[in-house]
Amino acid sequence: MLEKVERLALERDLCVNCLGRMFGGLLTGVDNKSRGIFLLGALSMELLSRAVLGDEDAERELVKLAKRYPDVDFLRKTVERRGYRPNPSGGTCEVCAGMSKSYGRLAELIVEKMREYEFESFLIGVRVPSEAEIKEDEIKASYKLQFSESLREEMSREIGKDVMRRLEGRKCDPIAPDLTVIVDPLSGLVETRSKDLVIEGRGSSLGGRIFSPLCDFCGGKGCPSCDYTGKKRGGTFEFLVGSKLLELTEGKRWRFSIKRREGDEFYFRFRISDPRRRRIPPKIDIEEGVRIFEIRVRDKT
Repeated sequence: MLEKVERLALERDLCVNCLGRMFGGLLTGVDNKSRGIFLLGALSMELLSRAVLGDEDAERELVKLAKRYPDVDFLRKTVERRGYRPNPSGGTCEVCAGMSKSYGRLAELIVEKMREYEFESFLIGVRVPSEAEIKEDEIKASYKLQFSESLREEMSREIGKDVMRRLEGRKCDPIAPDLTVIVDPLSGLVETRSKDLVIEGRGSSLGGRIFSPLCDFCGGKGCPSCDYTGKKRGGTFEFLVGSKLLELTEGKRWRFSIKRREGDEFYFRFRISDPRRRRIPPKIDIEEGVRIFEIRVRDKT
């Protein structure tokens, strides 16, 4: 394995973090940056032992290693003690392009966006550039790396951990999160998607008008005329209650259905898309002949 570490460190432009990630399946309980430091430490001791015994190639490789990783303190001090003052030659990492240094900044951007929503659970996704994934796959294949971790896995985990530290009491849910966040690490763009909110209840409409027809102007797609609801304005139960629920939840659209009828009363369901608020009051007053006797948010959608 140390031979592969030597080749990777000297032949490729990898940051400490990505070097460690190429062996991410080994050594539990450390992050990839620490793993990279450990690997460079083991490699440095190997090269130094050979250099002390007169191996000039090992001496040159040790100096080259110090140039590639100028921020690794023990490497710099080791070659300085042997009389070298190497000028740093480390450039941008050919895989992550510096993205692995931005986890804290990205977590801060994500948390700022998440504070616009009410939620108990979340999931963080990362839009990793295809060029990085292609380069990563090429290196893994070329060096036959069997214990590596993908950049996408690392970024999702490390950013997610940082977000959880900043948002105490919230949990990560990979199955059905209240809020899904996708971040582009290069641009810093943060996209959010809130899980649909299902609201059920029992009500009646004195005028007998329950369902709203589609908007005459957009045919249900959503436009300024219908406040982007896709429904025709009017005094129907669906429009009046749906509009109120959008106001309370700050959602975008609703879907409405009747579960069953019992005389003049009926059991209804609204599904609100992309809500920012997930709590509603236990009693909602609607004018124009609409009555709501029971209303509640379903725990599961």
